[in-house]
Amino acid sequence: MHQLESTTPHFIRCIKPNTKKLPGIYDNEVVLQQLRCCGVLEAVRISRAGYPTRMNHQEFSRRYEFLLSETDVSRDPLSISVAVLQKFNIPF
Repeated sequence: MHQLESTTPHFIRCIKPNTKKLPGIYDNEVVLQQLRCCGVLEAVRISRAGYPTRMNHQEFSRRYEFLLSETDVSRDPLSISVAVLQKFNIPF
């Protein structure tokens, strides 16, 4: 799990440029339909809206623990993360 959390995965999606399987032909509608169906356009929209950052509980709690009072603070990164989100009514 530690090895997975230390990586930054990237995904490659293959898009077919046309339905005829011929080189040198690019069909805009076919490509656009594939991008819509596999969620690429939605992922780009979300990313542009400012939600591309993902961090683990330890990093989140280290960064935002100061927002909690001493009585609210637990030593568990998950509990700290949940407490910060709940304090500011942020859905998770």
